[in-house]
Amino acid sequence: MMILLCICIIYSLLINLSECSQYCATITAEEAGDATGYFAVDIVDGVGYYYFDLNLDNFDSADASDCDFTTYGLKYHIHSYWTNPNTTSSAGSTYCGAPYTGGHYDPTFACSTSSQNYTTACTTLGRIPSDGYTYTCTPEIYSDGDYASCELGDLSGKFGIVYPTEGTVQFSTSDPLVDTNPPYEVSYETNVKNSLKWSSIVFHCGTSAAPRLVCAELSTVDLNACLTAFEAVDALIESEISSTDDGESSELTYNDYSGAIAVSVVVSLVVGTVFGIIIMRFLGNRGSNERLLK
Repeated sequence: MMILLCICIIYSLLINLSECSQYCATITAEEAGDATGYFAVDIVDGVGYYYFDLNLDNFDSADASDCDFTTYGLKYHIHSYWTNPNTTSSAGSTYCGAPYTGGHYDPTFACSTSSQNYTTACTTLGRIPSDGYTYTCTPEIYSDGDYASCELGDLSGKFGIVYPTEGTVQFSTSDPLVDTNPPYEVSYETNVKNSLKWSSIVFHCGTSAAPRLVCAELSTVDLNACLTAFEAVDALIESEISSTDDGESSELTYNDYSGAIAVSVVVSLVVGTVFGIIIMRFLGNRGSNERLLK
């Protein structure tokens, strides 16, 4: 019984390796100048899915006074830090500024002037305007597969500026933004070698000056505001799988590999256990026979 229990535990642990990574930023009116909403990040088998809903109907911030949302829309980026211990969302250029959220998450040194690496690695590498370097990320370039041109955290660079629903000041996605080059899961809130961490989402006015308007910490604990978005991602993935021949994906995914490894380990444990029992019984019978002969 104990052996079977150990096998079940090991199998369960191995299967759980294939779970997705989910992050949710909750924007509350009390903290974010009457802005409300959420930003969901769901990374499944190395592919990122982004859903968001941001309501600025009652938004009150001096930084938004010159931002015509219908004309300029919003830029949005994943930033490196969240250092405000008192809130999980905020508004304005002060509390969404660099001391609290850092710069754009940029572990591959694509180096816009807002990169977290701008004054360090980007400068050392000569990837700054004064050295003749130009940051060229656009949705067209990114969709053509030139991933190196975009910072991993520059979501509006990858997918375009977002504009409000007509007649409102509400920004949302009806379908997820699908990103084949999302943030590294291992770097969430953790510096890993040359890869600085990522921790927050920041919305900017879409003007060239791009003042910071709303920001929030991306959490792996408080996911309630994003549950509907995560369910939509699950449904999308299931529909994509079912649309393939015989309901099976045409490509092996991390789930396939982890499942195969789990089955292999369990089979090996069972075979090893049975073989061990046979050997022990053989040795036990041999010892009994030797005692009888004596």
